[in-house]
Amino acid sequence: MSDSINGNWDETTSLIDIAEKTGIPVKSLIKNLDLDKEYWASRNDRSFLIKTPTDFGKTKIDVQQAIELFAENNVSFITGITIIGMLVVFVSLIAIGIIIQQLKHLNRKKKPEKVTVTTSVGKITVPEPDVSTNAIVAVITALHIHVKEVRDKKKLLLTWNRGPVSMWKASNHVHLLNRESRRSTR
Repeated sequence: MSDSINGNWDETTSLIDIAEKTGIPVKSLIKNLDLDKEYWASRNDRSFLIKTPTDFGKTKIDVQQAIELFAENNVSFITGITIIGMLVVFVSLIAIGIIIQQLKHLNRKKKPEKVTVTTSVGKITVPEPDVSTNAIVAVITALHIHVKEVRDKKKLLLTWNRGPVSMWKASNHVHLLNRESRRSTR
């Protein structure tokens, strides 16, 4: 990165031009050149950014060191952000896994109660009957098939009971809205 500024930098290059040519944010360049105090003292004055490093007593070597320092810190900064992002994702996945595991305790079924029946043989304990999911599915399917058969029979009856329709007779029975509105206004 410092090679790109070597040939393009002279005594008249401003801080903002150096930052643009090297791809370093201006504030990072100011911080690495130890110009924080001067910058914050005149932060409302935009002319600070068009001053050259020599105006602050900085040499070409100081600027190159600031660029190299940014490159070193930038790699560690990116690595830190990546590690923190991965930690956040993994911790949230672990938390979601724990929550999903605990959901099975939310809807616990009670143990079936045993019923004691007295018969001529003696007392017999019988567990309460449990309706399985297969039985529920069978009932719903039977109901669905029954409803479908009833609909089909109704459609078949409508088809067989329909008589021939003459369009000449049917046209006499059609109520036109305009005709009715004229009758009601008279």
